[in-house]
Amino acid sequence: MISNTSNTVQLTLFATDLKNVAGRFRGTSDPYAIVTYLPGGYCSGSEGETLGVTETVKNDLNPTWTKCFNIHYEMGKLKLINIGIFDEVKKATSNTPMGSAAFEIGDILGAKGNIRAKRLRQGGILYAKVRNAPRNDGDLYIQLRGFKLKNVDPGFFSTGKSDPYFEISRLEESDSTGWTPVARSKRIPHTLNPRWKPTEIALDRLCDNDRNRAVRITVLDHERNGKHQFIGSVEATVNTLLAAVTSANDAQKDIDMTLALELKDEAGSFAGSLVVTEAFVNGDTANSSTRPGEVNENIMTEDAKINYESGEKQDSESIPSNQSSRSRRASFIEYISGGCEINMCVAIDFSSANGNPREEGTLHYITGDESFNDYESAIASVASIIAKYDSDNKFPVWGFGAKYNGEMQNCFQIGEEAVGVEGVISSYRDVFRTDLAMSGPSVMHKVIEVAASQAKKTHNIAAKEGGQAYTILLILTCGHIYEMEETKKALEAASLEPLSVVIVGIGNAEFHAMQFLDDLDVKPPARDITQFVEFQKHKNSKYSAAGATLEEIPDQLVDYFHGKGIPPLSVSSTKFSDVKPQEYNKEQDYDLMYDMADDGSMTLSLLT
Repeated sequence: MISNTSNTVQLTLFATDLKNVAGRFRGTSDPYAIVTYLPGGYCSGSEGETLGVTETVKNDLNPTWTKCFNIHYEMGKLKLINIGIFDEVKKATSNTPMGSAAFEIGDILGAKGNIRAKRLRQGGILYAKVRNAPRNDGDLYIQLRGFKLKNVDPGFFSTGKSDPYFEISRLEESDSTGWTPVARSKRIPHTLNPRWKPTEIALDRLCDNDRNRAVRITVLDHERNGKHQFIGSVEATVNTLLAAVTSANDAQKDIDMTLALELKDEAGSFAGSLVVTEAFVNGDTANSSTRPGEVNENIMTEDAKINYESGEKQDSESIPSNQSSRSRRASFIEYISGGCEINMCVAIDFSSANGNPREEGTLHYITGDESFNDYESAIASVASIIAKYDSDNKFPVWGFGAKYNGEMQNCFQIGEEAVGVEGVISSYRDVFRTDLAMSGPSVMHKVIEVAASQAKKTHNIAAKEGGQAYTILLILTCGHIYEMEETKKALEAASLEPLSVVIVGIGNAEFHAMQFLDDLDVKPPARDITQFVEFQKHKNSKYSAAGATLEEIPDQLVDYFHGKGIPPLSVSSTKFSDVKPQEYNKEQDYDLMYDMADDGSMTLSLLT
């Protein structure tokens, strides 16, 4: 089985309303972005690792960069990146900062549509979007020429000509933004018959490896003020582009224009022709017989609404669309990106084995200052990660191992549903203001049974509304648990539901019984849903406990849905205008300066 704990996500960036820092009479800024991984957290800027640099978008304060970044991500482990935007200044010793922002990959994944936004100190908003990084079935190599393009820049006395460039965009079927540029050519000055240089685009980036999925080619007239003018566009597919290849000499009369793609302007009128002079797939894992100038079949779909007359059909089989099969095991990231809601329930051990909570040094002792005991520290560490994926941030908090009014309770509700991690800790502290009496013997199978019932109910409600839901039960205990056979049976029964059980051991007990539950050998159709971690071994590291505690959750979630034959949902639709940007935070969103060495390496320093 391939683990889903570790995933690769694909990061894309765009910005709006950037401040023009080019200076007076120097036109519009040419922004590019540098992505830096900060392994030591927000305060480790000078220790960062540069992941890459985007292309420069000329004269544009609302850039959509086509370069994307594949980033390794593990649930429970902090993955913090700093994105710095700079204005490229030719013949200058350094480029001008336009703003920086820090993002945590888990935060972006947990957001609707997998999009986060931040305001920049200098002005403007930076957007970061992640998606599951699919396999790549090759790269499309394509060269285009334009003929008789519509002139949208005649200039004075109608003697000028457009400076055309093109963008190739992917269709975001579940995203209301519609199209996202993934490749952009350089402009060709003063011509209506441009010959652009070849472009190479990864198929996973362009069309999710589906060669029948619509792509769009847009031709624009470049303007120095960044207000580029639309000339025309056409929709096609990778298959139609491969089939549209025609030889092209310098003279248009020597070109077979029956294979040309017709551009349409905003009114739907003819705006020129595009000729594909070369197109093939490099590193073709889906069909090794595709070579330059050779395609297997001309396939058109309704998605590609182009005025196109196909060539003669080849004898070989058609190029496959590479759609995912039902048997493919999806990744954790795909389920999260599709909007699978992760719900958390918290159960806390209030048995007398924890000691008198009023005595300093016992496990439930609460100091008068703002410091946490180990129960609170474990909640803050683990629950804060799970909360990233819970949209309403409301969590039921239960207790077990205590008496109310003289009656033993092994699953009791603590107040109303807690709001946020702070609410969970507040509910925990409020218990000690009630008439609770810490007691025993303590059993945990009751809370497991209740959590399993709630997980089933929540999932069924979500399914009726076209969604998905999975529940994580976080149990915090000192380890003195009785009725282990009943607990074992409860876990086996709960494994049939969309539930994982995380047990965090608090204190210095030996925890043999808890380790027994973690190592429980279950037979199908039951699943392994239990993970045990001793908090004492991780308490001195802010993120270690969360990483160790949650490392098995991704596989367990995928095991459940894959076993039920339930594929991930499409990425939820989100308008960028609906994404509320976070405000600039000077403690996190600091500017980094990059010094390029002769060997191409970069050294980082904080901009003061």
